[in-house]
Amino acid sequence: MPGHFKGMDAGPMAEPLHAYYGGADHYAKSPVGLVEAAKARGDARPPTRGTPYLALTSELDPDDILQPNRDFAEAWPWKELLKVESIPGHNHISPPLALATGIEREEEWAVKLAAWCDSCIKE
Repeated sequence: MPGHFKGMDAGPMAEPLHAYYGGADHYAKSPVGLVEAAKARGDARPPTRGTPYLALTSELDPDDILQPNRDFAEAWPWKELLKVESIPGHNHISPPLALATGIEREEEWAVKLAAWCDSCIKE
């Protein structure tokens, strides 16, 4: 999911965004909008016990998905807790479809994700 949908208020995305976010102000409810609002209120508290976060993007995504995700990483106040990775050879739809295919290069992202989750538990 992109960090925001700024600039997509018109055109084919307008109706789905309105329905998904329950109104026209989808930016305020987006991940970037929520982080910015928390910082503006002064209540952007660090996550409990230094919880790590992983933001996955896909190498083959268009810039209207990649840029909002870069904006999210920039807005995120606890940079030391955020790891941003790109899934090579995939777009935003293909990673789940690649699971259980038995094709190692297609499933590699999930193996790395599982290893990251495992490393978080051990810390």
